Amino acid sequence: MLGQLMFRRDPKVPDYKSFVKIHCGSVPLFQSIVRGALRLMGRDARFRLVYDTDQEQATQSQVTGSIASVDVQGYAGAYPNPERVGIARLRTQIRDKIRQTWFRATTIEIRKKAWDEFDGMARPPKGEHFLTPSIVEFPCNYLHNYLTERNFVELSKLVYWEERTKWRSKYFINAIKINMEFLFPKECRRILMNEAHVRLASSLWYACEYIRFMALTGTILGIFSNSLLYHYWGDLRPSFVIIPLAIVFASIIIQSSIETSFHYQRCREVFYVLQFALLANNREKDILCGLSLSDKNGAGSRHQIAANPSHSDQNFALLDAYDDPPSP
Repeated sequence: MLGQLMFRRDPKVPDYKSFVKIHCGSVPLFQSIVRGALRLMGRDARFRLVYDTDQEQATQSQVTGSIASVDVQGYAGAYPNPERVGIARLRTQIRDKIRQTWFRATTIEIRKKAWDEFDGMARPPKGEHFLTPSIVEFPCNYLHNYLTERNFVELSKLVYWEERTKWRSKYFINAIKINMEFLFPKECRRILMNEAHVRLASSLWYACEYIRFMALTGTILGIFSNSLLYHYWGDLRPSFVIIPLAIVFASIIIQSSIETSFHYQRCREVFYVLQFALLANNREKDILCGLSLSDKNGAGSRHQIAANPSHSDQNFALLDAYDDPPSP
């Protein structure tokens, strides 16, 4: 029931968590505890990229410089009394120190030798040093670069954007899915199955999120009820606290398991759709109907994509044979 309620939630949030889990690596114990506490409250830590080749961004002064500083010099004119100026400056310094300490505690560094270490479909933009959920927008911003670097030249011709451009749109993949479902309903079941796996994992992740909030509420109520029982009757019911806590830890474990592979499932879904469109284009040209595969200048020039004619019919015959049940 919870999965059905969360079915249409944005998969970008668990996808972003999965991307961070893949690239984050080991985290210091204190920051792990802080991040765990933040996630229990429905928030998360900041993730800062530190490159070995970028010496300027690796200094601690620029970490603290990311916090909005307060100009304490203006207090001299606002408070003519020297005593009040000193108190105001001290208050400002204490507030800034608390902000800096909180910023360091809730910021986890992801160290890479260079930006080129990010070689997947989703990559942070060059020049940005803080990860945001926008890096996993569907389909990924660096999809064309990924396919080109992996020598999928024919597939890369289907992707008309490079890096972060305004022409990228998630409806590009949706349009191909619509054409495939209309023209090849039997073979399209594999694509729909991949999408169903992503939706199932996403809805389960959101269901665990809401279950954890309810279990935390139950834990607090259990502690309160045990305190009343002990105060008035000298009795305790540990199960009132143990069961909600067990649900909390179970939801965390399930979410962590989903985040281990969720990003790979999203990337596999995109690859399957493009490969199917490339193969089907040789059999049915309408598979790309409604899609204008324009160049980077948006001139509207259409690329003619064709699979190998000698193998296309054989490949579709294999697909049909795989889908059809064996005869008795």
